[in-house]
Amino acid sequence: MTTSTEKKPRIAIHNLQSLPNLATFKIHNYVLDLIKKGHVEYLYFDEVGRLKDIRQKLAALNSIRKKYSWTELGLNKVKFLFTERALNKHVDILLNFNSTHSTQFTPAIKRFKGIKIFHLMDYFWYEPGSVKYERLQEYGVDYLMSYSSSDKHCPYFKKTFPNYLGKVIAVPFGYTDRFVSTIPFGKRENKCVALGSVNPFRPADANPSNYLETADFYSREKFLHKFRRMIVENLDTLKDQVDSMLPVFPKYKDFKYDIVQKFNDYKMFTCDETMFYFPTAKTYEGVASGCVMVCSDHSCFKEFGFMDGVNCITHRQFDIAHLKERIAEYQNKPKELEAIHRRGLEFVRNRLSHKAVADRLSEIYTSIFNDCQKTGIRIDISSYSFLQKV
Repeated sequence: MTTSTEKKPRIAIHNLQSLPNLATFKIHNYVLDLIKKGHVEYLYFDEVGRLKDIRQKLAALNSIRKKYSWTELGLNKVKFLFTERALNKHVDILLNFNSTHSTQFTPAIKRFKGIKIFHLMDYFWYEPGSVKYERLQEYGVDYLMSYSSSDKHCPYFKKTFPNYLGKVIAVPFGYTDRFVSTIPFGKRENKCVALGSVNPFRPADANPSNYLETADFYSREKFLHKFRRMIVENLDTLKDQVDSMLPVFPKYKDFKYDIVQKFNDYKMFTCDETMFYFPTAKTYEGVASGCVMVCSDHSCFKEFGFMDGVNCITHRQFDIAHLKERIAEYQNKPKELEAIHRRGLEFVRNRLSHKAVADRLSEIYTSIFNDCQKTGIRIDISSYSFLQKV
């Protein structure tokens, strides 16, 4: 928690109009709660460039206007900055949540004197992580945000982003308001539903430059969602425990069903951490829908507060037999399973909603700023935890 002796930094968000999924899936909308809850004082927009750039920004802003009002974006709570001079005068920390795309790196960003914290988003896709790394280094980005402590969990990150070991803030997805528990737990199907994409490392419909580096790193693996693919391959042995909505290769995505309804139809759902070792968005969305998460015992779940038998059920990583055993165990323990359901709901509502994510990020930013002020250097933050001290 932020102490009374800590100074609150002046924080700006860079190019809000470029936030991924702002007008669609809204999976990163804790960023809006950073604004609406007063954690961010400024929005910084790059200085006007070419006519083409202006048109692209206007198109992005127009799509956002169709989804939100002025107050829904929190624009009544912030001041706008448009010049490099204003950025350096008013801002201590600059946040960017726009996938470290090349368009986000300008001369003004390179020359900014404060702390720069950028969210990597999908650092394993669209362009090589090594290219992102060189850009981040060149422009002096101090800290990274990622879907988990990637510097601790992900072998690809450790190899590709060496100067950011100890410089990563783990940020959970949280969940949007549409993920709610509507069907009483006792009326749900007493099985585990498997859903989501089963992405290959080498999709046939994508440019190889999008995935080649990560595919080469995992040269022996065929699927980014390794455990989901293992479930597909073992459905015959799991027929009494698992109902699958997982696509079967060569199909690897399916958006035809209502995911909130599916979570509400079942008592349990499977969740994997991908080969990049982070809890996917469904981790939070499923639990918020009242469905008990069945996940691996990997520490990327534990760092966000998920505990076996308390608010989730765990199995040994990449172990289908143990998955079957754990689901079957709780199919025969209805009272214990419902207790996990209740604790899971309470936990995500109190600690992992978008509002809660925004509050905790604000505390982390403040601690980083004050610790850097004390030492005069960019500190190691490997001891920081997303979990609040209670």
